[in-house]
Amino acid sequence: MKPAPLVANGIPKSGTYFLDAIVNATGLWQSTGLHLAAPHTVVRSSDGSTSTDSRPATSVIPALADGTYANAHMIWSSEIEAAILSRNAKHVLIIRDPRDTIVSMMRWQTYNPKFVTNAAEQEAQSVLRLGFADDRARALHFIHRMRWNDYAQYAPWLKSSACHVVRFEELYSELTDDKSELTSVKGLLNYLSVGGIDSASLRATLHQGVTSSGIKNKIGAWRELFGEEHMSLLDYPALNESMAALGYTAHSHPALTKVEFYDDANGKKMRREYWNPQHPECPSRYRVHVDQSVYVRAEPAEAAVSNP
Repeated sequence: MKPAPLVANGIPKSGTYFLDAIVNATGLWQSTGLHLAAPHTVVRSSDGSTSTDSRPATSVIPALADGTYANAHMIWSSEIEAAILSRNAKHVLIIRDPRDTIVSMMRWQTYNPKFVTNAAEQEAQSVLRLGFADDRARALHFIHRMRWNDYAQYAPWLKSSACHVVRFEELYSELTDDKSELTSVKGLLNYLSVGGIDSASLRATLHQGVTSSGIKNKIGAWRELFGEEHMSLLDYPALNESMAALGYTAHSHPALTKVEFYDDANGKKMRREYWNPQHPECPSRYRVHVDQSVYVRAEPAEAAVSNP
């Protein structure tokens, strides 16, 4: 007997295709190639090309066959919620710290060749690669682009009986830790009524998503990339509301105690960071100075970070 249809939903760059990979690892659902997003549905072919289906999600969901799934970037609405409940479909929403979605979008559009499917996207990627000095400069561009996104529109799903919510941070950290008890992963599989899948198969889903950068530093990446100017831009009404609605708090890296900007003897703008190497969340490359109460790191303010 085939299981009820499934909608694998996610905030953009929150791990929607990571969720896809976990669903595929169960072997119980076949992809429809449909991506549900207002105001229409996108059809993704096996070769990666896309086309548009004019049907809204409220029409697509009731027509989903048992044993199939569609992925989505689908905000809450009473009509969609009713369609899911009426079809008795499974529905999983993956969410992520909006600041990390900005970093992820930057990495995807700048470095991933799969982003390019036409001439316009080829030109856009070239501009992103050549038109900015480094990732810090690119990040400012993406913050300007994405800080107005009203992800609070997804928040009602967190309390909906028509949805099981998972956090990217929990899924990813559990699957990258061989000693993890996989609490969040098991909760997801229990909701899907899936048993008998081994942890090795689940861990093999890492970095397999269509838009994955393959970079391992995915949780809190914004903390090492964003500086004073980035944090100022992030203080924006829509983003603040989204953070609060999704259960994320706005703060700097807990091990970073202070950031200063100054001009060196040659008039070059410099950035000075004060890190606490003894803090358990201090990045490993600074924890080598654990015998110090403060590690002071200075570099040009626009210095490039490692290629993500």
